[in-house]
Amino acid sequence: MLVWHLIAQYTLNIPSLCNGLNPGSALFVITLPMKCALLLILCWHSQLNVSLTAGNPKDCLVDSTQASTEQDSASPSSLSPASSILPASVHSDSIVFVVRGLRNRDGRLLVLLFKDSAGFPGESDLALAEVDASIDSDSVVVSFGGLAPGSYAASVVHDENDNGAMDTGLFGIPKEGYGASRDARKPFAPPAYEDAAFSIPSASVVQRITLVYAGLSAGAR
Repeated sequence: MLVWHLIAQYTLNIPSLCNGLNPGSALFVITLPMKCALLLILCWHSQLNVSLTAGNPKDCLVDSTQASTEQDSASPSSLSPASSILPASVHSDSIVFVVRGLRNRDGRLLVLLFKDSAGFPGESDLALAEVDASIDSDSVVVSFGGLAPGSYAASVVHDENDNGAMDTGLFGIPKEGYGASRDARKPFAPPAYEDAAFSIPSASVVQRITLVYAGLSAGAR
């Protein structure tokens, strides 16, 4: 990540930058990288550092099945009629998410569905529905049925250690895969609801989500 690289380079040059400065100016030079790092962490944690707990679906019928790689040939963020890849058990008024790019089959896939920006992307208590799905292939299909036409957005976490939470590392950078509908992404921060939201008419639709790991796209498999 470019910003973290710049902060590191700046920190290494602090001794030469402080040469000849008075104590007040030197203190500013020394603390500047820490302030920048703290600001980035706060921006990230303002929305993302929330435990995603697995539970029963809310207000919606949720069905999850496994998808084959042959069903996954379309572009990652495109919308298409659900009847093109839906299992027979999925209802006609459904949103279907095909999640791909998993780097392994460990743990579970945590999916939250939102009707508005409140709580997006990580607050399960404010989600319209939630589900955790087992991972038996490189792509996983999760469907939410019984939905009215309107605007929706979803967030996904690959909970590799099955602890029901998004694990983070240094500076709050996610250690596990994550994604959002429309493949919405934002540098150094979680995606906004407006970027991930999409509308569904009276018919069902399919939304494909490609997971991201450690700031890099894992790509479709």
